[in-house]
Amino acid sequence: MSKKDDDDYYFVDLLKESVTDSDMPVGGRIATGILGLFGTVLIDPIKYGMKKLGIKDENPGPDPSDPTDPRNPGAY
Repeated sequence: MSKKDDDDYYFVDLLKESVTDSDMPVGGRIATGILGLFGTVLIDPIKYGMKKLGIKDENPGPDPSDPTDPRNPGAY
């Protein structure tokens, strides 16, 4: 893989940690492994596709100076 951002493949890292971290208790390793497995199969490919398509994964807050923005509490 090329340069990796901090939030890329987060669940793959969790899955690797559940296998390699020997200091983690057994219950934590199982829970982290299950979470990592589901996230690796479901979420990481979606995030990768969004990145390749240029879709931002952010929800900006309402602009308080824009009275026409319906997300602005003062607009109603």
